[in-house]
Amino acid sequence: MKTKLILMLILLTMVASAVPAQVTAPRNIAHTRADHALLAIPRYKGGIQGDTLALMFAQAGTGDHGWVISTDKGQNYTAVAAQIGQASFDSWYLSDHSCAWFAGGFHIAYRISTTSDPMEYRYIGAPYGAANREAVDIVGAGTDTYFPIIVASGADDVWIFNLETNANGNLRYWHSTDRFESDVTIGRVYQASLNETTQNGLRIGAVLKEDGYPEVVAFQFGTTYTHSFMRFRYNGSSWDSTTMYADNSLGAGDRGYGHVSMNGRSHLVYHDNDNGYVYHVGETAGGSFTRTVVSQAVYAGNANPQLSVYGSGPTARLYAVWNCTDGGDLVVSKSFTEADGWDADSVRIMEPGYSPSSAQLMPLVPADYSYIPVYFYSTTRDSIYVVQLDASGGTSTDPVPPEQIDDLGAAPGDDEGSVRLTWT
Repeated sequence: MKTKLILMLILLTMVASAVPAQVTAPRNIAHTRADHALLAIPRYKGGIQGDTLALMFAQAGTGDHGWVISTDKGQNYTAVAAQIGQASFDSWYLSDHSCAWFAGGFHIAYRISTTSDPMEYRYIGAPYGAANREAVDIVGAGTDTYFPIIVASGADDVWIFNLETNANGNLRYWHSTDRFESDVTIGRVYQASLNETTQNGLRIGAVLKEDGYPEVVAFQFGTTYTHSFMRFRYNGSSWDSTTMYADNSLGAGDRGYGHVSMNGRSHLVYHDNDNGYVYHVGETAGGSFTRTVVSQAVYAGNANPQLSVYGSGPTARLYAVWNCTDGGDLVVSKSFTEADGWDADSVRIMEPGYSPSSAQLMPLVPADYSYIPVYFYSTTRDSIYVVQLDASGGTSTDPVPPEQIDDLGAAPGDDEGSVRLTWT
């Protein structure tokens, strides 16, 4: 009997590896007319806390929504039509705002206007309406700040990162333990020049490591410099830096990338417009970095690849999504594990007809969610959509049951010579 069971499991593995992950039909959850409402370069626009999902996006006029909330793991969404900015030019029209979600509220950092005005901070608490927002000006944020990035390691513990465009691109941070009411520490992540003075010469992304401290990745390019992705990690008292990948062929069109930390190792994906490839740069156990091709994503503009971590520990899995052109504009996905690498095949997240401008993921999806939420903006329908990508294992499935098997059933599989196993 033992030999027979092992054989059946091997057959199951063969069948599962050939079956792509399943996705639900796109579901309309909000309305906005803002072009690139979910622009991700590489800004995360929401997150997950328990059963609650929060997503925010740019508006373009009266009647548009500004954010959505789900309190039942994404089964139902409530859209809120409320602007966040209070200046003469409402920054909520900008698609480059940044959002972090932690402990029951939005933490938002953004530029006040389309010019290089100071950045501001907002917090929106439950029940997440316009009346539940706090407005705080950031101490020491001069007129040279540009697009801020924000992460929150606690309900009140918040980090904001930004670039000084008139100081040759130095990367600064603002850290507060009371939501910027009175406690603010200002410092520099990187003291030396990041080799670019123009405001579009650098893109920065920030996530939280498993230890609760932030990790920042900056992409720099310039006509006379080595173009590179640089990583900065905070250890509780200081920052360290390392070059993840350098390539002089990269340019302004390659600014879109996704960045996460999984099991203490850094990962990023980016799109090279010259050859159309989506690349993955991953950290090895020894601390070095390797680059591999994820897929070829032929696209007129930047494919804006994004990353999400599903679960934690040895079974944690990366999910990547990006735009491509394959009989129409599409959003496609692949998944990755440290043990098996990337899936052989891509999964089509959506069919043609929506003309997505970008796709957006949550930086971390807990293992008690059975799916990866993928959000995108449809330029032809002026709406935000969500699809649920099955997270049971990408295009492969681990056949080992987690506990004692209560019942075991076997039936002929869909393919000749295959067997389908079920158990509780």
